[in-house]
Amino acid sequence: MKKPLIIGIAGGAGSGKTTLSRYLEERAQPCRVRVIAMDRYYKKERPQAAVPFHGNPFEDFNQPDALDFIGSWRTCRTKSPMDKHSF
Repeated sequence: MKKPLIIGIAGGAGSGKTTLSRYLEERAQPCRVRVIAMDRYYKKERPQAAVPFHGNPFEDFNQPDALDFIGSWRTCRTKSPMDKHSF
């Protein structure tokens, strides 16, 4: 059995990561492709940041600490997605 090739696509919120993933998934046929959306792996408690000039706090989804990377790798290895957090 061949080892899988894992490709990571990074970018800020709304930058087109999902669109690119879907495009690559369609074009990669007949290869088996599995897209794992990191939206499934946001921690329940996320880092707080402050809006510039106003100082109002908000949950910063773009911080690496907001994601459960161990859970995402577990999914890659076991092929079973973990429960999705609601946010």
